[in-house]
Amino acid sequence: MDRMNFRSLPIGTGAPASLDDKSRSVEVIAATEQPVAVFDYEQYEIIDEVLLMAGCEMPGNRQVVLLDTHDRSNGTGSVLGSFRGMTISNDQLVGRVHFSTRAADAWEKVREGHLTDVSIGYRPVQSTWVPEGETAVVKGRSFTGPVKVTTRWRVKELSICPIGADELAKTRSQPPATGETKGNVSMTPEEIRAEAQRVERERVTEIRAMCDKYDLPDLGKKLVADGTDLDQARKAVLAELEKRPQPNVPHRTDPIYTHGADASDKRNAAIVDGLTLRAGVHLDAPAPGASEYQGIDLPSLARECLVAAGVRVSGRSKSACVGEALQLQTRAMMTPDFPLLLANVANKVLRESFQTAPSTFQHWTRKGSTSDFKENSRVSLSAYEGLDEIPENVPYKYGTHTEMAEKFSVLTYGKLFALTRQAIVNDDLGALTNIPRAAGAAAKRLINKLVYDHVLANGLMSDGVALFHAAHGNTPESGGAPGDTTLDTARVAMRTQTGLAGEVLGIAPKFLIVSAEGETVADVLLNSLASTATDLNSGVKNPWRGLELLVEPYLDAASAAKKWFLTADARAFDTVEVCYLDGRDQPYLETRDGWTVDGVEYKVRLDVGVKAVDWRGLFYNPGE
Repeated sequence: MDRMNFRSLPIGTGAPASLDDKSRSVEVIAATEQPVAVFDYEQYEIIDEVLLMAGCEMPGNRQVVLLDTHDRSNGTGSVLGSFRGMTISNDQLVGRVHFSTRAADAWEKVREGHLTDVSIGYRPVQSTWVPEGETAVVKGRSFTGPVKVTTRWRVKELSICPIGADELAKTRSQPPATGETKGNVSMTPEEIRAEAQRVERERVTEIRAMCDKYDLPDLGKKLVADGTDLDQARKAVLAELEKRPQPNVPHRTDPIYTHGADASDKRNAAIVDGLTLRAGVHLDAPAPGASEYQGIDLPSLARECLVAAGVRVSGRSKSACVGEALQLQTRAMMTPDFPLLLANVANKVLRESFQTAPSTFQHWTRKGSTSDFKENSRVSLSAYEGLDEIPENVPYKYGTHTEMAEKFSVLTYGKLFALTRQAIVNDDLGALTNIPRAAGAAAKRLINKLVYDHVLANGLMSDGVALFHAAHGNTPESGGAPGDTTLDTARVAMRTQTGLAGEVLGIAPKFLIVSAEGETVADVLLNSLASTATDLNSGVKNPWRGLELLVEPYLDAASAAKKWFLTADARAFDTVEVCYLDGRDQPYLETRDGWTVDGVEYKVRLDVGVKAVDWRGLFYNPGE
């Protein structure tokens, strides 16, 4: 299916100032970089998306068709005209909408101010997902999640549409406003985005619920993807039902949802968190009502899901209810989806285990993101050369820099596990949660191992020299345990490192990394109030108290118990990058109907790559 996203903008109130009767055209802003709520097929939910105008790909003739509300099912009958002269101006996609002489009705409604919105249809080509609570730099700009930043997208069509999404943009004939009004109440940009999300969520929810109810899943996906409004969606469903000799409408008994999508979302969250708590996983802020579901058994949950979907369950056995609930998969937000609820529990346990598993790599490495599995390059730039004095009327000069690129690729790691129908009937919650818990911890250990294996391997950098080498000035001529002399040597070496242009960088060490075997000696050395040097009195300040100690047991397991490292703060100087596909820095859980087993199969996947991007922020001592 040709999946596209849609976002709408207002033409204006009344007859727009840019309207031209002679050419039957009006100037419009078709898209902006304002976050807009869209339905995302990867996240399978409504999310905020930012379109970067620099990534806009237009047809060669800068023209696309103008449709009636994204209707692509009526051939040329739904074409109202064309959107021409597309260009990017002030981070906006602008152009003129030209109406056909056969679109007199739509043209008159625009002239009279009744039709006020245009909605662009586009296909995302390349995007970066920024998870909630995280900040990422995409194309040189900082974004705070949750948000999807689309860096490449193709314009496919423009539509006249009665419902707008991006309310912050105006026609070029009007000054942009910082806020809109709803009635007499001022609305902030945040409130506008929330309202847009609510409207889109209701549209998607009702279409999916309606199509699932009448067993029309393919039609539902098409209506959602095409941006079809509810009235047209109802007509399309009715048209499909009229083709059936005897419509099969499920009989709904005792539905557990009666208050719309918001109430069902909250209930689903309460069910997931209740089961997660029952599994013994700590949640800082469980969803309201989670305690009510903490004691529910899995067969009872399966029965509730069937009832909510309108399936008769009276007289059915536990195993029969479980089997049918596993096959139901309504994927509708109006009713709970039993396999999806189980997957959400497993995913929450997986993420919680990953986050709490012990590791040290995240303290001193940099997190990166890539959109594919191709070979990636990370460029290390030297400090910009010194600023020149600029006398009056003397032009500025361009500075120069030298660069060095480190190359690496992201690899995929994963495992399968299954939840059998027998385990669900037996209410064996451990069968659902124990493996994700172990998989989450294993994923964290994997990344930790990849990082330390990489630095211990001491591979070649792009200059053809090993990561730790005398030529790089980041390892001593002879090793020794952490102490005043060896630490002083290491710190001086890091402080006096020079950049690619010969500039002095002044790198300060932040972390001392030792094995479990070396922890006690390092702890005394770093945390004593006074210097531990034998030739100094107790009143001399300990010069190492500013260093932070990281104890990494994997060094012991890797026969590297004597080795130790100093690292810089990765926020200030490059060290090692841990790069994730599309910025997903946690293991990802996918699910499908059981094929080799009776039940549900799960796949845990992690896409990650590790590479030292600069040697200057690292110092290694072999310890012997």
